[in-house]
Amino acid sequence: MITVVVSSYNRPRLICDALDSIFAQHEHDIGLLQVLVADDHSDAETLRVLASYGDRIQVIQPPGDRPTMMERQQGQRCAVVINAAMLHVCGKFVAFLPDDDVLLPGSLACRARFLQEHPDAMVVYGRLEACKCARNHPLGIPMEG
Repeated sequence: MITVVVSSYNRPRLICDALDSIFAQHEHDIGLLQVLVADDHSDAETLRVLASYGDRIQVIQPPGDRPTMMERQQGQRCAVVINAAMLHVCGKFVAFLPDDDVLLPGSLACRARFLQEHPDAMVVYGRLEACKCARNHPLGIPMEG
């Protein structure tokens, strides 16, 4: 099983692209999949979007109240949220995906295969392709201009 931890806060449009890219992976290539959304007490719109994915995802929020703006600006919230999600990981392998990124097709299978073939490896990463992408295009085709 592969667990994908997606960190998110108040970005309903972006989280859809991230989640859709996970679910576009070929299940027969990767086996079972667990998707945890590490959400830092997002607004109602984001929570509605997350709810639309039903039982395909598990939303994990850190305990306590919504953090203050000062707490967010200190830059420690991302670690708090991801650590809360890590307590729920069931997979043999864990992938991290920020809500403003997407996975290319086959990405998870390729990484899992490498880790199985190289059991001493502790971390694997792939190529980064930065682009200004057209919203809702399955492969994030770069926009003109």
